[in-house]
Amino acid sequence: MERWAGKTAVVTGASAGIGAAVCLRLAKEGLRVVGLARRERLVQKLQAEVTGAGKIYGMRCDVGKPGEIAAAFERVESECGGVDLLVNNAALLPSGHITGQ
Repeated sequence: MERWAGKTAVVTGASAGIGAAVCLRLAKEGLRVVGLARRERLVQKLQAEVTGAGKIYGMRCDVGKPGEIAAAFERVESECGGVDLLVNNAALLPSGHITGQ
């Protein structure tokens, strides 16, 4: 993981569960982590739990809305110089029947 120290990671679904745990682990290893989530404030609270040299930044983004995804990645590009690592953890659950009926 040393080669990733100082790099930028983007984690979707970062406000809870696996996404939050991944954010914390990557920050512990020295990465700059941009956590994308609908609940940005929960991602920002994670920074207080970081024990390593990295940092977590929360950014509001609903992955069900293409415009928000594009805006988030444009912001990461302009503020962080791009993405070195992407953890695409967020889920989308469209409504409907599993059988297609």
